[in-house]
Amino acid sequence: MKSSVILPPPGRFCAEDLYLSKRWRRVQFLANEFWQRWKREYLLNLQQRQKWQRQSRNSQINDIVILQDDNSPRNEWKLGKVVEVQPSTDGMVRKLKLLVSDTTFEKGKLHTRATHLERPIHKVVTLIEAN
Repeated sequence: MKSSVILPPPGRFCAEDLYLSKRWRRVQFLANEFWQRWKREYLLNLQQRQKWQRQSRNSQINDIVILQDDNSPRNEWKLGKVVEVQPSTDGMVRKLKLLVSDTTFEKGKLHTRATHLERPIHKVVTLIEAN
């Protein structure tokens, strides 16, 4: 004789299931909070704001930067390499031309191509300075 498995009725959950569901939501909430604080506090500290106080290093060709993008989700900000700087009349760099890898997934294959973007200096953060 086979014994049949008795399942709980649909819509009813064990206390452990409710705990895990709440725990998962809490972990996701904390991860999002961490990311928001990291963007707001730490990442902005990497970009030094020296306006009218003292001279700082201008971005140079071959610097490696991260592109700040308010519209893309976390972990999708792109890295770029500075290929051209565009200084203003006062000699300070205001715009950068960047080489960025554009990756797409088409027909089961991963395609990568280089793309050039222009970004204002306040939307990028220098990670590695060129020597």
